[in-house]
Amino acid sequence: MCTLSADYTALTICRTIESADLIHPIDCLFFADNVIVVTDCLSVEAKSGEVRVMVIGDAATRKAFSFDSARGIKFPFGLCEVDGEVHFSDDLRHSIYKINFSEQSVSLALGIEDDPGQNDGPSESAKLCYPAGLAVRGACLYIAEHYEMWWLENT
Repeated sequence: MCTLSADYTALTICRTIESADLIHPIDCLFFADNVIVVTDCLSVEAKSGEVRVMVIGDAATRKAFSFDSARGIKFPFGLCEVDGEVHFSDDLRHSIYKINFSEQSVSLALGIEDDPGQNDGPSESAKLCYPAGLAVRGACLYIAEHYEMWWLENT
C-alpha cells in the first residue's frame, strides 16, 4: 500500500502485504477497512487465474474466499468499485462480473460469456472483446478492451 502526496509529486510505501499464495498478482483494490481484492494470474501459459478476497489483519493476511475455474473464472484482470460493489473483468470470458460478498458468489454484470465481439447495447446484449482495465467516474464504467476503450453509463 502507498500514499500519494497532495500535490502528486511524492509516493510513500506504507505497508507490504505478503502472501505466499499469490503467484502473479495483476490488480488489487481496497474495498473496506481491512479487505483487499486481488486478481492473480496462476499460470500465464495456461491462461488461468483467480480472484481472491483477502482480509488484512495485524498479524497476518488471510484469504477469506476466492473465485477460480471451479466457479467459471478463466483469466481475471481489472478491478473497480461501482456503487459500493466490486466488479472485475475476465479477459478470456469476455465479460465483467460483480462480487456478492454476503453470498461469496459472482454474477455476470456485462457481456456474453465466451462470445467475444464489439457490440454496443444494453448490458444483457453488449459484447466485449478481451476486457482488461476497469475504471469508474461518476455514473460511467470505463472498460479498456482489445483495440478499444468504451464506457457504460449507469442510468
